[in-house]
Amino acid sequence: MNEINKLTGIYHEVQEGSLCAQ
Repeated sequence: MNEINKLTGIYHEVQEGSLCAQ
């Protein structure tokens, strides 16, 4: 569960970064 939570956090960070880039 902890690993999934970590991956989810990274995924959200990447998504936010992509939105900011656009």
